Amino acid sequence: MKKEKNRNVLTVLLRLTGILLLTVCMIFPLGILIPKLFGITSYVVISPSMEPSIPVGSLVFSKETDPSLVEEGDVITFYANEMAAASTTHRVIENDREKHQFITKGDANDIEDIQPIPYLLFLGKTVYVLEKAGWIALFLSEIRGKIVFAIAFLLGVFAVEAAEYFEKRS
Repeated sequence: MKKEKNRNVLTVLLRLTGILLLTVCMIFPLGILIPKLFGITSYVVISPSMEPSIPVGSLVFSKETDPSLVEEGDVITFYANEMAAASTTHRVIENDREKHQFITKGDANDIEDIQPIPYLLFLGKTVYVLEKAGWIALFLSEIRGKIVFAIAFLLGVFAVEAAEYFEKRS
């Protein structure tokens, strides 16, 4: 009887562990992919220029928007110039609709950005910020993060299958 009880506890623990691992492995990718269906893209904040409102390591979700609808005070994501590989997220100080450009400034910066941002470099208006989630996104974009993700997923599958095996055996 005691052996049966231990096996039931093991089955429950394995199943819960497996479900937890599989749930975590599904939530983060879906949290990035589902917004894309609605024209929302995520970006990782890697500089302190928007602190304290948007800390380093945050995941910023920006929605494709008509640039002429952006207002002073909105936070936007853009490429700083035509050659930039990384995006920047700053607050709009002015939207010059005649020249089709933004004047922007990081909240932590003393002065506005040197170059106006042409509408062509505008990526979107920030609609949501998840603090610290950017670190997870960066980690998962690296090879070791992908390995950890794959191992977690496989361990989740293994735990659920092991629970099924022990349940059938009892």
